[in-house]
Amino acid sequence: MNIETATLNDTKEIVKLFTNTIHKINIQNYTQKQIEVWAPIKIDYEKWEKRFKKTNPYIIKKNNKIVGFFEFETNGHIGCFYVHHNYQRQGVGNIMISKIIDLAEEQRLDDIFAEVSITAKPFFEQNLFITQNNNIVTIDNVELVNYIMIRQISNKHRSEI
Repeated sequence: MNIETATLNDTKEIVKLFTNTIHKINIQNYTQKQIEVWAPIKIDYEKWEKRFKKTNPYIIKKNNKIVGFFEFETNGHIGCFYVHHNYQRQGVGNIMISKIIDLAEEQRLDDIFAEVSITAKPFFEQNLFITQNNNIVTIDNVELVNYIMIRQISNKHRSEI
């Protein structure tokens, strides 16, 4: 598996991964109505392209297929973090977290943080994230629970100053 920066040509495959993963994996912790407002089947690709122009997501490829993607902002915020529904529990998420930690260390960040779904919370806990707050997101008058989670970064590179 390799990590690379996504291009706009990857948008459709990334967004399909996002939508399918939520509909097939997150459905175990959210209602159908919540899933539909979170990841509508009718995809607005133009909206996603605008987003990706700002966030410059990373993709993980296996055999030339995108199996995961994430967004990482310079303030340590992890935007999207999704693994293809057919590649769950195969190390993709661990590769993504390792890359995020490397980026955070390079940027000398003290911590990284994300809004994490009920479904993803155990994975993030296994990767040393701690819940700061329970969070409720409202989309089209539908409430979704998630968690604001944070992880301290060791910053082993700080001694190189």
